[in-house]
Amino acid sequence: MRKVVVTFLLVLLIFIVPTKVIADEKNYTIDKLNTVAKITEKGDVEVQEQITYTFNGSFNGVYRNLSKNKTNGYVISKVAMKDKNDNITPISPGSNSKNNTYEIIESDNNTQIKVFSKSDNEKKTLILNYTIQGAANRYKEFGELYWNFYKVENSKSIKDVNLNLSLKNSKFDLNKFKYWVYVDGGEFKTNYDSSSININGSNLTSTLGVKIHFQPEFLKIDEKTYKENNEENMKNSNEGTALKESKKSNKEDFGFVFVGVLVALCASSIIFFHNRSNKKFKEALQKYREKFKFFEGETLKTKPEDTPPALVNLLYHEKHISKSTIPSTLFYLCQKGFYTLEKDKSLRSKASKENKEEDLCFLRNDDITSLNYSHLKYFVEWMQAYEENGFLTLRCIKEKVSSREGALEFKECFSKWEKLIKEEGKRLNFYTTIEGKQVLNNEAYNEKIKWNAYKKYILDYLSNHEEYKDELNNEDILIYASALEIDNSYLEKFHEKLNNLCYNSGDSNYYYMYNDYSYYLMNLYLWDSIDDNIYNNTKNSNNNDSSGDGGFGGFSGGGDFSGGGGGDSGAF
Repeated sequence: MRKVVVTFLLVLLIFIVPTKVIADEKNYTIDKLNTVAKITEKGDVEVQEQITYTFNGSFNGVYRNLSKNKTNGYVISKVAMKDKNDNITPISPGSNSKNNTYEIIESDNNTQIKVFSKSDNEKKTLILNYTIQGAANRYKEFGELYWNFYKVENSKSIKDVNLNLSLKNSKFDLNKFKYWVYVDGGEFKTNYDSSSININGSNLTSTLGVKIHFQPEFLKIDEKTYKENNEENMKNSNEGTALKESKKSNKEDFGFVFVGVLVALCASSIIFFHNRSNKKFKEALQKYREKFKFFEGETLKTKPEDTPPALVNLLYHEKHISKSTIPSTLFYLCQKGFYTLEKDKSLRSKASKENKEEDLCFLRNDDITSLNYSHLKYFVEWMQAYEENGFLTLRCIKEKVSSREGALEFKECFSKWEKLIKEEGKRLNFYTTIEGKQVLNNEAYNEKIKWNAYKKYILDYLSNHEEYKDELNNEDILIYASALEIDNSYLEKFHEKLNNLCYNSGDSNYYYMYNDYSYYLMNLYLWDSIDDNIYNNTKNSNNNDSSGDGGFGGFSGGGDFSGGGGGDSGAF
């Protein structure tokens, strides 16, 4: 506990104690680490690595350290340097420090590749191919790679990091695949499918570690007995011993109390400056908003713009979208003529969550060239994977995502779609920056206000339909209700009211509205069911997990890592 507090104090002091920063005339940064790794049947890992440096001043070369922790050694197969124009210079083995040569320096714990390549105020990339021998292990229930591909040890954080890991000449069995990621720094994200797992992020400050479990039969090596990680238990034991020894001195205890008080004072200072920064941001934002004349109406009887529902949802949430955009987008594309709801081929006996026999069938228009939004084009192309005999059916989607592999594929496609929507929001100038924070600009914020006013109108309409009977575009209500996050319960009650009106009055208008709402509610219910399948088939099932740590898709700090590998890079 004392160690944690002292460390926290030191970090705080870095931020609050004035320091004089003196710029060195000679320095370098590591801008990018791109690693492609393939596990072989022998349990080796073949690595293709590129490390990009920016040099300020003159340097003789760079080095790469590879830790021998839990490996049988390394085989270096290629060394080269690439300049900013992508011209590649092969680097040959040598022993006399000549330019464009490299030396391998072996020690008990480390293999160092020392590359002599003179640089002067320029950007260069080290290209390194090597094989990690015996890094993967085979156990009864799973194969495992538990490896640290890089460790920052010289205070040189890496701005941009990408790691792609796969099985050589094979694919992962996603029913047996699990992973854990161990990183520190900026935001890191993971994408995976049967072909590979990809980890990317920014500002790596410690370990780039990963543990994956996969089908054991891929490895053509002897099986080992799996044991829980003894190193972590030893680490915890050592920390406990250190804590006991720390209590021996009363003088030390007094110092510890003093440290605690000092930490509290430092924390108060941090909170003060943080609150002051927030206040400054709020004042700047208010000043910016005051320059614009915003919509002042309480409700809006028609949609503000003919905007795709996914972009409306992005405006509504400002920074993310929800899965409710999928059924809304499908009906929006029907309204625009890119799909046709084939009512004769759809199965609808009763619009309810419990009905297992329901299905919706859509006929796609082959010509999508007139679609003006990239996320809509991607959506149509994405849905083609679920067509049968030229028809898109929600039953087909539901069946395909009932398997783990199908659910993961759908989830990955949704992530790509979400990214396109966010990029489209930026292209349409939704955002501006105030005091370093991204917010909706005044024009986009005004649109958000209008869409909220339209949402109020929809809610009022659903509750008091008789008052607005002749004023409404029913299709727009169906499309934008879920995009504006209107709860399904409002639609269900309105559907029930229409049913009663249709039965009691015999008015054909009520019949057609009831019919439309039935299909729309079925659309929502089926997508809810599809979403449940995706969730259940992509969450951690805890199979083959005897280690007890982490979880499927889990992230942990680099300090929690206890696998093999490691090693940094630098310049000289």
